[in-house]
Amino acid sequence: MSAELRLHPQRLELGRAELLTDALILPFTDIEGRLSQLAFSANALEANNLRKSMKSYLGRLNSNPHIPLKFRLKVLNRFEQELDLFDGEMTAAVLNAHKIGVVLVQEKARSAPDYYPVLVDMVANAIELSVKLLRLSLEQYHGQSILATRQFFDLARLGLDVAAASVDLPADSVSRLYKAICNHELLRKLDLFAHTPAMQQRIWLEMQYHVGLLTPCFFRQGSTPPAACTAPLLLTNLNRPNDPATTCTELNEPPAFDAIMIPAGQFTERLEMAAHHASTVLHQPDMQKQALHTEHELENTLLGCRAILNALSGEKRSEEKRGDRVNARIVLQLDAARAIRDAFHSDDGVEKKPTAAENSDHSWCIANLHTSGLCLERVNAGAIPLIVGALVGLQWLLPEHDAPDLPFDQKNPQCIPPLKRLGVVSWIKVVKPGEQQIGIAFLAEGYHLAVAVMPGGGSDAEARRTWPVLLRQQEGKRIMILPDPGTHRGMIFMLSQGERHAAFKVSDVEEVALNYTRSHIILANTTNISSR
Repeated sequence: MSAELRLHPQRLELGRAELLTDALILPFTDIEGRLSQLAFSANALEANNLRKSMKSYLGRLNSNPHIPLKFRLKVLNRFEQELDLFDGEMTAAVLNAHKIGVVLVQEKARSAPDYYPVLVDMVANAIELSVKLLRLSLEQYHGQSILATRQFFDLARLGLDVAAASVDLPADSVSRLYKAICNHELLRKLDLFAHTPAMQQRIWLEMQYHVGLLTPCFFRQGSTPPAACTAPLLLTNLNRPNDPATTCTELNEPPAFDAIMIPAGQFTERLEMAAHHASTVLHQPDMQKQALHTEHELENTLLGCRAILNALSGEKRSEEKRGDRVNARIVLQLDAARAIRDAFHSDDGVEKKPTAAENSDHSWCIANLHTSGLCLERVNAGAIPLIVGALVGLQWLLPEHDAPDLPFDQKNPQCIPPLKRLGVVSWIKVVKPGEQQIGIAFLAEGYHLAVAVMPGGGSDAEARRTWPVLLRQQEGKRIMILPDPGTHRGMIFMLSQGERHAAFKVSDVEEVALNYTRSHIILANTTNISSR
């Protein structure tokens, strides 16, 4: 991004150079020096003070449209090297500064058409920055601010208008603009709050292989869509910045709002073909050798294509009907092994007098509760735990009086079943600054506690690695949840449940999650184990 902001410097001498007085230059020089020092000190207080200074300086920059564009881009180029300092207000201010620069070039382009390619490049730069900041926000499970989304809408509308009206624009510049707009709207459409940052990155990389097929257009209120538009259509209502694009199969009548429309027929066909090919090759190792694809690449293709197709089809993560708010709190146990032990060894799974530790950052209120899971929320300005996909323990803190009527145990609400003290984090989200939510799905019924011991380590039993594990029978298969992501196919171990002991091995790893593995196990050859 830093290199891309240095566009055609000979054409960007817009504004009056005499306005570059010490009142503008010296504060910027001071901020530059403090940014350099921050790279070595990493002081949180100084970072916050710097963020305030940068916002204030951007306010001065944006309040005067006569500041030379070359200097404006120099400031933005330096600030955009510190994306970790950006918040919602900072993002909006930077995009607004880009927009003011774009307006300056737009006014010049009306009398000098040679400025139109520069204008499209500047709009593409600003939108690419918006995409980059949106990705960073989603990795931290924050949504983009409304102000930043409105800035994107203004820039995208202008860029699409210029691209549609000009015939001599470089194809690369127009393609870059289209790709940036489509990336932004696809990111807002995808359900990335239900994926880990690593999985978000994999989905993003796969999306880049296909997004070049999309061609967005600005669609004015009441206009009739072109007949060549192929369904499904992604339609972004420019009057509603909170809402992501909607998917529709056809437009029977002109929309009653200005919109960005993205025909996605060819795009979805390619995604379906890629997903089908990857699935076929994964299940046929001989084809994998011929196609020269690694298993990791094929898994990335499947993950990315399915996530995008699910978003375009309107399919959301499975959610059952919400229950009522419960007057209770939950303390999360993030250590999966300890969570399993505590769930099955606790007397009733309920605490009435939480300790100081239980009032810590891991204590959450129950926003709503259902038989299949619950939604937790808290007011906390700290960082949200990045635990999507993790197995967590749920310690219930119920009030001494007026005990809630829990839907999964009507007979005795003070007795929480073990499997309702365990759950998997389905999604997390910062609803607004300081307000955080986590969705947790309870484990399926039928799991029982056992102990797995890895053979070896000599005669000293303490030298052997031991885990509490969960077992269940399903369709004639034994399924095991082991609180360690390092389980692998062919791993042999001893299982103990009560007085029974037997040797098993992993026949197939079904899922490798953040802090646990779910796999299929079968009886192992005890002769081979004893000879080890």
